[in-house]
Amino acid sequence: MFAQGFSVGYSPLSLLKLKGQGVVTRLKNSDREVVDKLIAIGINPGVKIILE
Repeated sequence: MFAQGFSVGYSPLSLLKLKGQGVVTRLKNSDREVVDKLIAIGINPGVKIILE
């Protein structure tokens, strides 16, 4: 598969498959209200996520 230490600098959430794991690197949305809601529920850069 991938060599140890492999990382992706940027990949949009839309490319993450069901049950796929990732780390939030940045929040980008033209609607600041959406970004604020994500931050309010604990979705910040550095947080590990799993797409359910």
